[in-house]
Formats: sequence, C-alpha cells, structure tokens
Amino acid sequence: MATTTAFGQNGLLNNGSRPSPTAAPKKLVHNRNLTDDQRIGKIYSFEDVKAVAGKDQNIVIVDCREPHELVELGRVPGAVNIPIDTAPDSYAISEDEFEDRFGYSRPPKDAHLVAYCRAGVRCHTAAELAKQAGFMNVNEYPGSFNDWVANGGEIERK
Repeated sequence: MATTTAFGQNGLLNNGSRPSPTAAPKKLVHNRNLTDDQRIGKIYSFEDVKAVAGKDQNIVIVDCREPHELVELGRVPGAVNIPIDTAPDSYAISEDEFEDRFGYSRPPKDAHLVAYCRAGVRCHTAAELAKQAGFMNVNEYPGSFNDWVANGGEIERK
C-alpha cells in the first residue's frame, strides 16, 4: 500500500500555510486490493464513462492524478483535476480556497462525481475523502485511465 500524509512535507499544507493547531495529519492509505463491494457509489465501466465524458453537464469526471501525469498522458475529455496525493484536503477546503488553489470552481456538494486515477487505486481514496467532506453522490471508475486508454477512449490534452 502506498501512503502519504495530508499535510505534505514539513507539516505544511499544499498552499504553504500551516494547519490549525488542533488538526492532526491523516495518513492516506491507498488500498490496491479492493473488491467492487468496497468501492463507493456506482462502479463506472469504460462504456459508462464514455457515454458521459465531456457530454453530460450534470456529471463531473474527476481526475485524481497529479498535474504532471495529465501533461504527460492526457485525460478523459472534460475531466477536472483534483490531485489526491498532493492536495488531499481539496474536498474539505472552502470554495474560495479551492478556486484560489486550482483556478476553477469546486464542484458543488450535490454534484454527481465520478473519480478516476491511473490504475483505480487513488480514485477510491479520493471518493472516500469526498464522501467524508459531505459530497453526496460520489462514484468510481476503477478501470481508470489505463482502462480508458486500453479501450481506445478519446484523450484530451491541454
């Protein structure tokens, strides 16, 4: 299992500020051996994601990979990037702080989210964090980007 702390290096948040004195760093544990029963919400297949990617305004496709991975490999069309390893607090911060950090609005808490990463591991951690932060409709695409590419899915590049 890969792990990282929610407060990054030297106890600093990703934006360089320090967490509140009462906040304790959380370890993010990425479980690589999940069954579908352990996943959150609906389990999306390649065909499910293909049907909505870049087409359905009511569904927010969330790419949980790091920004350099999107630059190197591209992304599912229309996906927004909320990196889970370097910004695990992203679902819990204020809307203003989110917009300052990422340059776009955070999805609303009642949005229909579909999380994916590269191989289906980080997306589960992201889904758990989104649920804990009060997002109500969180789903996973465990095949993730590797499955997307293997099935010939369109790749959007910035």
